[in-house]
Amino acid sequence: MIANIFCHYDCKIFLPHNNNNYKPVINVHPGKLLFYKNNFQLFHSIMVNFHSGIARLNSTLMVPFSHIRQHVIDKLEKGLSPALTYHNVPHTWDVLRQAENIAREEGIKNENELLLLKMGALYHDVGFLDVYNGHEERSCELAKPELEKFGFNTKQIDKVFGLIRATRVPQQPQNLLEEILCDSDLDYLGRSDFFSIGEGLYKEFLDQKIVSNYLDWNLLQIRFLESHHYFTKTSKIRRQVQKQLHLEEIKQKVRISA
Repeated sequence: MIANIFCHYDCKIFLPHNNNNYKPVINVHPGKLLFYKNNFQLFHSIMVNFHSGIARLNSTLMVPFSHIRQHVIDKLEKGLSPALTYHNVPHTWDVLRQAENIAREEGIKNENELLLLKMGALYHDVGFLDVYNGHEERSCELAKPELEKFGFNTKQIDKVFGLIRATRVPQQPQNLLEEILCDSDLDYLGRSDFFSIGEGLYKEFLDQKIVSNYLDWNLLQIRFLESHHYFTKTSKIRRQVQKQLHLEEIKQKVRISA
């Protein structure tokens, strides 16, 4: 197979070597057009170390996002505790999907911004591999060397960190991308699967001794839902009404149990 590699900036191409390690095989200068002949899978394993920007592969990121996504998902599947019945792989997939959906509705078209948003979604909960409290900071610590390996520069990494930190409750996003990720992280609050997903969080909170019974849980949910608000216009339109209905239903459960 022949594929075109076009670099807009100085970059270094890395190819797989000794399992997950990568070694540089060629330096590419701005404007250089290469023809890479090899099998399709090897071509899509190419990694790039950016020197001053973003290298492009047919107008997309040279490190395939699918490669990065699978790497993170594999790590979560292998490393997360089974006791994490909410902060698990399905949650990460859900946040990633919702981030893409909300970004589209909010008019985010810049490829670089969309990529950083997706990276924030992927890495926002990897800290749960090591800690429960303060997992956002641990997520940043775990993400840093990997983002560097994937070729993100310091400015890009800082933006991903901002996205991850914005999801800390109470959420305090500072820009639209952070607002999108915050709304994606709690999108389920205004969906029809709210109670089924919430059951996973209840079990997780029992394990963490955050709550001790359903009454504790429902009172905690009431406080949280009353204090929470969506940030993007998209989520306010899509989720706010249903979220309020969930709140009223939980209040009714508490009144009945009193």
